[in-house]
Amino acid sequence: MLKNRQECIQTLGSDFAIANAVSEKALYKLDRGIYSDRPYVPFVEIAAKRYPNAVVTLDSAFYYQGLTDVVPDVLHLATDRKASRIADRRICQHFVPTTILHVGETRVTFNSSTVLTYDLERLAIEVVRMRTKIPFDYYKEVVNALRGRVHEMYPAKIDDYLVNFPYRESVAEAIRKEIF
Repeated sequence: MLKNRQECIQTLGSDFAIANAVSEKALYKLDRGIYSDRPYVPFVEIAAKRYPNAVVTLDSAFYYQGLTDVVPDVLHLATDRKASRIADRRICQHFVPTTILHVGETRVTFNSSTVLTYDLERLAIEVVRMRTKIPFDYYKEVVNALRGRVHEMYPAKIDDYLVNFPYRESVAEAIRKEIF
């Protein structure tokens, strides 16, 4: 179980007790201010603990949702447009307006890790919105994977989500033509 420094102080009492637990291997320091009772925890879980309001998006979300087998080099996180900049080279931060940040978020279990990411309907919107910014062959791979899982998607959800997005008509038309 992951804990931040504050949670460790509540259970152990002090920084000295935390340091003793780390030296006795009863607790493992994984990252600055992040501790665990396990020696290895995937980075996505550490990032989720450190940035609880962030949502895994784009390349990372495509991977965790099983739409591609390409493992991203960095973890793509969507954060509120007003959030502080994340100074970690392992994370690519995408600033998103508050109105659409949590639209379509869901929890997915991947290799025993629980990841806060977007559902398939929101990822269909994201891939179409970003089609000019990602390589064409990667775009086609994700679109083909979404086509293969169209039976898991609800078109009404896409319509509900698109109300919050700019250029909703062109995005809806592209989704209809390319995915459905």
